[in-house]
Amino acid sequence: MQISVRTSAMAVLLMALLATAFSGCQTVGGRTITVKFRSSEGLRSGDAVYLAGVQIGECGAPEVAVGKSNVPVQLYRKHKDAVPAGTVFLLTADDKRPGQKCLIGYGAVLANGGQLSGEIFPGATNWIELVSLVGAEKAKGLVNRLTR
Repeated sequence: MQISVRTSAMAVLLMALLATAFSGCQTVGGRTITVKFRSSEGLRSGDAVYLAGVQIGECGAPEVAVGKSNVPVQLYRKHKDAVPAGTVFLLTADDKRPGQKCLIGYGAVLANGGQLSGEIFPGATNWIELVSLVGAEKAKGLVNRLTR
C-alpha cells in the first residue's frame, strides 16, 4: 500500500498545526482549582489570577452552590504546582487591566512541608475578611504541626 505525496504532506501539515495550537495554549496540561467566596460579584470568566505578582491562571465562570460562590480557576501548565496549601485568594480590582477584577493569592501557611494543596481554597472579598481567613489558616497550620 502506497501513500501519496499529497496525503503525506497533508498529514505533516495537520500535525504541525496541532503542535502549534497546543504550544500556544497555556492551560493544556494545567490544573483546575476552586476558590469559594461569600460573593464573587463583578468577577467574570477570563479574569486574571496572580500569585507573587505573576499571572498563574484565569478564572472560569462563577457558580452558586449551597449559598457560596464557587469560582473555578484554570492554572497554567507551568504554574500548576505553584499554589501552596493554605493559600487564600482576594477578589480585587486588577491594577494591570483597568475596569476588570482579579484574584490575588496570599500564602497563609508558609511552612507546609512542601505539600501540594488541595483543590478548594478560601476567598475573601475585602481586606478584613482576608486577614481573618489568613489568621484561621495559620492557626490550622500551627495545630497540624503541633499534633503530628
